[in-house]
Amino acid sequence: MELFFQTLLTLFVLYILLEWILPWLWYPHLGRHGHPEKLPLELEKLGQEFNNKAKNDEEFIRLWMDTLKDRYETGHVMQFLHPDRWFETDLEKIWKDYRTAQLCTIYNYLLECILLNSDRFSREQISHKTGFLNFSMHQYLEIRLKDGKKLELDLWAYDMGLPFGKAATGFV
Repeated sequence: MELFFQTLLTLFVLYILLEWILPWLWYPHLGRHGHPEKLPLELEKLGQEFNNKAKNDEEFIRLWMDTLKDRYETGHVMQFLHPDRWFETDLEKIWKDYRTAQLCTIYNYLLECILLNSDRFSREQISHKTGFLNFSMHQYLEIRLKDGKKLELDLWAYDMGLPFGKAATGFV
């Protein structure tokens, strides 16, 4: 019986270490990574198109969220099968990695770079938020629009059917 509790405690400590502590140290996109001055050409062109099409900042964000939702697959387990993508900072590689599951931090890094390079948003308007989702740490962006409204940008939540502007937390 004692071995059972020791094993259980060991597994719990490993879970906390692997899911909550280590990610803060090794995910470069948890809000501590800079963004490039220029986007890849295809992203620049889409950004200009969306800038012309959008009547306001919220609509601009929605156009990007819809594009990213259609472009990538979200999957809670699939991204762990590709540890080579966990630390990617090359926007061209991320953009071309079409129809694959990415970590939430990669989605946020891509979206943050897009928003900051659009000249519609400043660094002060974008916050990285972290929550608990299905036994794992999960990150999303919070955007403060110029009118004071706040949007939670979470591609996973949006792809799972949650309304635009709401993040997934808890068990989904």
